[in-house]
Amino acid sequence: MIVLPALAQSGQVQGGSSVGSILLWSVLLMVLVFAGAFAINALRKWMLGDSATDAGEGLSLHSLREMHASGEMSDAEFESAKAALLGLPAPDAEVLQAEPGFDLAGDPLPGDSEPDTEESGTR
Repeated sequence: MIVLPALAQSGQVQGGSSVGSILLWSVLLMVLVFAGAFAINALRKWMLGDSATDAGEGLSLHSLREMHASGEMSDAEFESAKAALLGLPAPDAEVLQAEPGFDLAGDPLPGDSEPDTEESGTR
């Protein structure tokens, strides 16, 4: 039988019946926690209704095509939304590329500047 040393020294564990009762109460506590979580989840679904399930749908390519076909979206809006949905750059977007050592604004990157002649010890 495995007994926790602190409980054994304090005299609270005096045989198999105490360990059995600890195990019983632990299992009952776990059942109570799971039942509470289930009840909270059921209450949440009941209070939120159908809005909780509809929130995760989002847009699909099919719905974008339907909106474009019905005239709700222009051609440019459709192409831009389609590119965003597929993770592609927008068709009219200009791809910027910086020179090595410079950011997109043309400023030098931190730590890439030339060392001063005073700091390097040469003049």
